[in-house]
Amino acid sequence: MNIYVIVVTYKGHNWYKRCFDSLRDSTVPIQTIVVDNASNDGTIEFFEENYPEIILFKSNINLGFGQGNNLGIKYALENGADYVFLLNQDAWIEPNSIAEIINISSKNPEYGILGPMLIDSTKNNISPKFEAYFNGIQDPLFIEDIYFNRSKDIYPIKMLPAAVWLIPRRTLIKVGGFDPIFYHYGEDDHYVQRVKYFGYKVGFCPKVKVVHDSENIMLEGKTKFVTNSAIMRRVLLLEWVDINTDFKLINKLKQYILQILKLLLLFKFSRAVVILNDLLYLLSIKNEVYKSRESSINTENSWLLKQ
Repeated sequence: MNIYVIVVTYKGHNWYKRCFDSLRDSTVPIQTIVVDNASNDGTIEFFEENYPEIILFKSNINLGFGQGNNLGIKYALENGADYVFLLNQDAWIEPNSIAEIINISSKNPEYGILGPMLIDSTKNNISPKFEAYFNGIQDPLFIEDIYFNRSKDIYPIKMLPAAVWLIPRRTLIKVGGFDPIFYHYGEDDHYVQRVKYFGYKVGFCPKVKVVHDSENIMLEGKTKFVTNSAIMRRVLLLEWVDINTDFKLINKLKQYILQILKLLLLFKFSRAVVILNDLLYLLSIKNEVYKSRESSINTENSWLLKQ
């Protein structure tokens, strides 16, 4: 069985040793791919000196999370990968983590993505913000199962963050790679949309544990401030490119224009300006939206296989 772990790196020295030492301790053989997003802090030299077994891609530009992973996934598939395990640079595994989650995947082929329980660096708490995803678990007995220590191997869930994902080969062949319309943040939400479109489920595996040091996320490499407007634009974009829903530009235009007119009549001028900006944003990227939707459905043209 060929298992490739892909880590996209960018100025993450605070985490490298814990992350890559943990991969060396995996109880199943793995091959590790690093795609470095143009770090200029000695990252490349660190890997070449300390982890010569790593397959290292040195990008001259910052490709972002999705396109960095696409580069690694493409290599893994071309070299016979049965599974791809995406791992953030600020995360590290337990020795049995990969073996356990692959065992679960092999017994549950209806799941296109599987993710573990993310815990913090003390290993005594759930990783910050991860509990919010529990609201998307699609099993009413989940809380009882956890409380009475009878949890199942896997639960269907609406969404899991791509900080740690196991993706079987069949998913990648069917769904393709990450959409470059999302540079950083949102690409995992969009990928889940596409996975569900093709009839796969997303699975949460609470017995499998991986550390995600997200409480220290601002230490290195992730210091760029994300504004509220950027977040709202990402929400709109996720709505427009979702192939599980219908999208007709003319209907969207009518919807926005009617909203603007109603707000003007109510003298809510600041809100009307917000909606107008959303409308202008949609018009500016309409071609990219159509391209995204087409490529998501016709995966032979999707970003992974055409690189």
